[in-house]
Amino acid sequence: MPGLIGERILYLFDIDKDGYLEEQEFRKGLKRMPSQSFEEYVRLVYDLFDFNFDGKISKEDIRTLFSHVPLVQILDVKKIKTETNSNAR
Repeated sequence: MPGLIGERILYLFDIDKDGYLEEQEFRKGLKRMPSQSFEEYVRLVYDLFDFNFDGKISKEDIRTLFSHVPLVQILDVKKIKTETNSNAR
């Protein structure tokens, strides 16, 4: 998922759409992160999920995001939980 999220952040922060983040764009983008108001944070997260920027988060938008979640990490978390539960007994 980091690759997809990185691409989305680049797209959202890259104001001049040249494929690079200049320092000013990076700073402006970071200002949208959680240290800002809740409303600004919600807007950023919403924009991350709204892949086609139609103002709606569709099933396809969610599917796109979660199709990039590495299955290996999910399985590793389940394994750790199982091992932790076994050791607790």
